[in-house]
Amino acid sequence: MDKNAKFGSVETVIDLVEDSKGEIFNKIPVEIVMKALKKLEEVGKAQVFYSDTTDAHGVKFFRM
Repeated sequence: MDKNAKFGSVETVIDLVEDSKGEIFNKIPVEIVMKALKKLEEVGKAQVFYSDTTDAHGVKFFRM
């Protein structure tokens, strides 16, 4: 994540999964990514922005 400068910016979860060639989480099902993001949010390493109208949820990662 750090090499792609994703810290501090809000990204859509779909973009992270679909446009992450070379990353360990590339092409992982969104449902699994959302579970991992929820855990990161619980420990203060991310903030997830849930969309009520679409599946385009967003996430912001924090440096720790």
